[in-house]
Amino acid sequence: GIRNAWSPLFCNKTLEYHHECLRTALPYEISKLLSTGVKADRVLVVACHACQHLTEETMKIAESFGVHIAVMSCCQKDHSGRWKAVSKNAVRGGLE
Repeated sequence: GIRNAWSPLFCNKTLEYHHECLRTALPYEISKLLSTGVKADRVLVVACHACQHLTEETMKIAESFGVHIAVMSCCQKDHSGRWKAVSKNAVRGGLE
């Protein structure tokens, strides 16, 4: 499935899937990647169908490492106004 569809884009790299808690797995994976010398501005965290609290948690974790974020939520409400603030920062940062 996914490996076959995306393999041309990965060349000699691997695509891994982990069934773990987001709060521990995402910080671990980002830390592991950054410890290899990859710069934070070269990292993109993508969350597809990040329901309810997962959107907010993904944004917080990614922001704490200073990496890029692409979130495609499906049923999230912005109670805190945080999304508006993030989008304003993205526009000011040249991501229009």
